[in-house]
Amino acid sequence: MKKISIAIAILCAVGAAYGQGNLTPLGAPSPTMKTLNELDTAIGGVGSAVSAIQGEARIDVATLAGDSNNHHIISAPGSYYLAGNLEVTKLYGIQIDASGVTLDLNGFSISRISGTGGRGIQLYGGVNQVTVRNGSISGFQYGVYSSPYSPFVYGSLFEDLLVSECTSASIYVGKASRVLNCTAYDNESWGIYTDEGCSVIGCTVYENLGGGIHVDSGSVVKECVVYGNQGNDGIYAGDGVSVGQCTVTDNTVVYGIRAGAGSSLTECTVRASGSSYGINLQEDSTLNGCMASDNTGGGIFADTGSSLINCVANNNTGYGIYVYGNGTLNGCVARENSGSYGINASGTFSLRGCVAVGNTQSGIYAGSGSSLQDCSAKGNSGIYGLKADARSMMRGCVASENRSVLNSSYGIAVGAGSSVIECISSENSNTNSSSSTSEGCGIYASYSCTVKDCTTLKNQGDGIRGNSDSQIIGNNCDSNGENGDGAGIHVTNTDNRIDGNNVTDNDRGIDVGQSGNFITRNTASGNNKNWDVVANNACLVVYRTGCTAISGSSGGTAPGSTDPNANFSY
Repeated sequence: MKKISIAIAILCAVGAAYGQGNLTPLGAPSPTMKTLNELDTAIGGVGSAVSAIQGEARIDVATLAGDSNNHHIISAPGSYYLAGNLEVTKLYGIQIDASGVTLDLNGFSISRISGTGGRGIQLYGGVNQVTVRNGSISGFQYGVYSSPYSPFVYGSLFEDLLVSECTSASIYVGKASRVLNCTAYDNESWGIYTDEGCSVIGCTVYENLGGGIHVDSGSVVKECVVYGNQGNDGIYAGDGVSVGQCTVTDNTVVYGIRAGAGSSLTECTVRASGSSYGINLQEDSTLNGCMASDNTGGGIFADTGSSLINCVANNNTGYGIYVYGNGTLNGCVARENSGSYGINASGTFSLRGCVAVGNTQSGIYAGSGSSLQDCSAKGNSGIYGLKADARSMMRGCVASENRSVLNSSYGIAVGAGSSVIECISSENSNTNSSSSTSEGCGIYASYSCTVKDCTTLKNQGDGIRGNSDSQIIGNNCDSNGENGDGAGIHVTNTDNRIDGNNVTDNDRGIDVGQSGNFITRNTASGNNKNWDVVANNACLVVYRTGCTAISGSSGGTAPGSTDPNANFSY
């Protein structure tokens, strides 16, 4: 439509250049029709004018000379095209020596029919702003090659290319280039390999022997599919790379996706593609909404300073999620993994809303100084449902139905100087043939800890088990020792304050095995033995006095003592 408008404008301009003249007829009418040859000449003139306005017409590559190494050489800016398949017998098919070139393969192919190696299309000598599109290339060392050496090739576009059967990378491009909607398959090295600052978008890379996609620092990889490749990586990304909405499946590689420091992965899926880890991130990186499953190694690894948000690791042979140093995990899930922990946060971490379910060994581990809030562990089979080392905080966490075959096991366990607040631990058990208070324990706290406002229910061992110098305050412990041996609260050392707890229907209510503890304001009922306290502890126990019926606004009697530190059995 644009060309027609331009042509009309030109014809109008030509017509307007002539005056109207005398309108009085000069004589008898005569033929005014143009011959076909005359019309063709006029139209050709309009076409030339349009071409002059729009730029040079496209040039058939077949009209360009080559040399001893190249079938054709493009040495000037402009628009070029293939009018048919190019069968290559020389070292190179097409060499581009000029910037500002667009090469349209027009759906045709460039293929080697004799000889070996070489390059289908190569860009050399510092050219930039080159576009190559719309065709297939096969049988070379490199299908498309732009020099990674100074003077660099940069700022080019490669799109809608199908490249295969190359002995090195099928598409190898320079700095700040874009690779869009390309397919690379059945190559002996990388499918797609780029320098820094590049974009690889909408590409499919499969069955390459040296890896799928390789991008250097500062690049973007988005909406790509990588499957069936071998080598070290499905996708390798340098520092500061963004990888989004990619699917990496069924690759025989060490890492499904591996990214350098400061990188970001968003909504990626890695399945059956990592003998070490499905996803491997270096320090200060971000992982958001990603899934790693069925990898023969671990699911996800992230180095120090990284943040993981809403990520899932399922059915990996190693750890589900392993993070190191420090960082944050929010809303992450590890399910049915076989490593030592579903989630292993080895360092100082903040975990919020994370879940470990059905892992072959323990659920969630966090190193010293960590914070776990609203996390849960259910149906894991190792020693711990939830474990945090010294000086850590657990708040609002739930551990349930974790089962171990080992000599000791705990729904929740924390190291020295830690706090466990408003947590629930229930129905944790142990299948070891022996039975002890530390097998299937609900909550275990080392020395100098606080356990407050928690609920323990139907654990095989103790509901709460403490060491020394701790506070165990305001907890509700019911029916612990279920099919085993356990107290509602059990402390094994001195200098603990056991205050304001309610213990019911346990094997033993409150079990204190050492002297020097302060036991106050607790209530116990329905336990096989309400109190089991050795001598030389501060403890007054009173059996409640029953009141008469109360109806109205007053009545009843004191429960049996007015001592503010009295404990009651009822």
